[in-house]
Amino acid sequence: AGTAKRFSNTVRRNLMYVAVRLTREDVPVGVVRVALPLAEIDAEIALLRAEIIRGTLLGIVVALAVGVLVARRITVPIADMTRVSEALQRGDYEVRVRTPGPAEIGTLGDNLNRLADQLLERMATLSHQQAQTSAIIRSMQEGVLAIDGDRRLIASNASGRQLLGLPDETEHVVLTRESLAATP
Repeated sequence: AGTAKRFSNTVRRNLMYVAVRLTREDVPVGVVRVALPLAEIDAEIALLRAEIIRGTLLGIVVALAVGVLVARRITVPIADMTRVSEALQRGDYEVRVRTPGPAEIGTLGDNLNRLADQLLERMATLSHQQAQTSAIIRSMQEGVLAIDGDRRLIASNASGRQLLGLPDETEHVVLTRESLAATP
């Protein structure tokens, strides 16, 4: 087989020639020669290039679309979790993650929701315990004063306040040695 590109004086065009030897039982019987104008071959190559370019552009568009969808599937749940964590920091313990996400992100969202539930339970328990402690202190006959490290009065009962000469329901008053020494 052989190929050649040359100008044909017969048809007055550039042609590509392909010649193949024909054999029968390893005996040459002839040669088949075909010629095509190079313009037709170039047109076919141009069509093939255009198809490759279209396919490449379509592949890029599909890849971008898939990338955007995957990114949204990850970023939307993360943004929701960020919103919930900021609300928890502000003390809004009722807020929950509502956007499910891929396995790991969904698990993180579930954990954040469980954390919010636990914080809500603990806050309710602390509030209940604080109410109980306050009720116990108020009901005691003996004077009771609770003072923090900065000498602020944080809890007291009527007898304790009367002992110091403080008005009813006084809290967060800073007690100095002088104010304590001035009490009867």
